[in-house]
Amino acid sequence: MLYTKKFKDYLLYSIGEIILVVVGILIALYISNWNNDEIKKEIGISSLKRIKRDLNTEKYVLEDFKKRYSYTRKYLVDILYNGHKDNLDSIKFHFGPFVHYKMNTEYMNLKSSGQLNLITNNKLRNNLVNFYEVYYSIYNELEEEHKFFINSKVVDYFFNKFPSDTSNFVDSSAVISRLEDNDFKSIINAQITSLEYITNNMYIDKIGNLIKAVDVELKKK
Repeated sequence: MLYTKKFKDYLLYSIGEIILVVVGILIALYISNWNNDEIKKEIGISSLKRIKRDLNTEKYVLEDFKKRYSYTRKYLVDILYNGHKDNLDSIKFHFGPFVHYKMNTEYMNLKSSGQLNLITNNKLRNNLVNFYEVYYSIYNELEEEHKFFINSKVVDYFFNKFPSDTSNFVDSSAVISRLEDNDFKSIINAQITSLEYITNNMYIDKIGNLIKAVDVELKKK
């Protein structure tokens, strides 16, 4: 009986030790997982802040493009349709190709490292992926189409018809004399149409909505 009692006590002690070890392991795992979750949460917050910075920069750049293109369109419309003759010597400056500057550094970092899931809000993550994958493709098409127009129609015409100095200013009288040329009028009209199409497809409002959505998500953290 004494042996049996000692064996029971030993067994209970052993079970207690095992339970303590298991509980200790579970607590350690919980703390480790909690720490990992907190680290991921902090990394996710930092990533969202960098994405917001990228979006704000892109919005600013596109808004600046839109203002300049609006000015250029008015300048060209006035020359072609309203008979204005002011600042004709600077006409070359209004035929630069559209260039979309990619402001997607943080998105590309998350994508290339397989960490897009750090953005835990599924709707926000999908909207960001949609913007950077779909709308960037649209920007790329706008850029390529406008570059093709400038290189194929504008560059040679301006080089042959409007000799200029190194500053790219041209003789105003040469521009006036060419306003009766159908090819020149066609080029001006095509640039007016192109810039309107580009500005209508900049999706600045969409970028603004993404910035607001990121702000809402950051406030939850």
